[in-house]
Amino acid sequence: MGLVLFNLPRELLFIFIASTLQVALHICIPFLVQEAVTFLDTPAASANVGYGLIGGFFFVAVGIAVSRAYFLR
Repeated sequence: MGLVLFNLPRELLFIFIASTLQVALHICIPFLVQEAVTFLDTPAASANVGYGLIGGFFFVAVGIAVSRAYFLR
């Protein structure tokens, strides 16, 4: 076991980063949904907030897809 950890530190680091990123992005989803509901509930909300929410959902979805693709490799 120690020999594996000694010879593959780079690969293990990438797996750790990918899985940590995946967990962090999954934690972000409820906060984005809550902000989207608040945005839709507010009649005088700025359109820029809506564009920011669209961008946030896009980056979270792409981040999850990329981290999952690398983690499952």
